[in-house]
Amino acid sequence: MPEPTFPAPPEDGVPCQANPDLWWPQTSEDRTAAWAKAACASCPILDGCLEWAVHNESHGIWGGTTAVERTRIRKARQLPAPPLFPRRMSGAA
Repeated sequence: MPEPTFPAPPEDGVPCQANPDLWWPQTSEDRTAAWAKAACASCPILDGCLEWAVHNESHGIWGGTTAVERTRIRKARQLPAPPLFPRRMSGAA
């Protein structure tokens, strides 16, 4: 699989807004997942995105984490699994 190409982040600097499909890799080990996680590192809403995802999202890359990593965070914090149909994050794609 070729490396995904990533357009410049939009004016708000939130990388997932430029190409949302890259944040939904097939597996947590997918090279796209590693690339998306790295792109999250410079995101201005990283912390808020992660916190929202820990409580609301069980798929995709959110807040620089995979679904497996968020499951570990929830277990460490003794939080329940996210809802089956998550609420939309305001301002997210």
